[in-house]
Amino acid sequence: MKIDVLSNSTVKITLSGGDMKEYDLCYENLSRKSPDTGRLLGEVLKAVSLESDIFFDANADRLFIEAFPRSDGGCMLYISSLEEEEKPSKPKRSKAAEKVCPLLICLVDGVESLGGLCRSLCSLKERNGICFSSSVYGDGGSYWLTVEAESNTARLEAVMREYGNVYSDRLSAAALSEHCSEIACGNGAEIIADSIG
Repeated sequence: MKIDVLSNSTVKITLSGGDMKEYDLCYENLSRKSPDTGRLLGEVLKAVSLESDIFFDANADRLFIEAFPRSDGGCMLYISSLEEEEKPSKPKRSKAAEKVCPLLICLVDGVESLGGLCRSLCSLKERNGICFSSSVYGDGGSYWLTVEAESNTARLEAVMREYGNVYSDRLSAAALSEHCSEIACGNGAEIIADSIG
């Protein structure tokens, strides 16, 4: 288990395949309702409090946990505490924040699925004039496609869900750029569609 403190309210936990076996868990079975997951979470939070100045309450209502699979059978957990006293009032949005495009991330297994997804997105772009930028990352036999679009995100997400699991947060994207190999950036869907065709 590796613990990285990202901020005073967020930590990243990297669990190997061996760590997951030790807790008799696999990524697909992670659930806050599972006793095994609860035991893992309790021990992870205890380790975090021993190795850093951060304390997380496993029973807190505002504890945010995201999990991402790793190719070795392990997973990465991002744990954030969203304490009420940290947000006394709603911050004003800057003009730069208002212009941030929604982000969709799709995890697919295998080159064939990645090629099919990229061809479908490019076809949607040509037929319907939907504008988006995309990047592709690889990790073992799994591939991640990120898509940013100002509009039509529901249509893009529907296509992406046909090929894999879809996520929509910037923390996931940050994890990709840190832990996966970048294959194509900016117009990744087009590059893959042309290459695999």
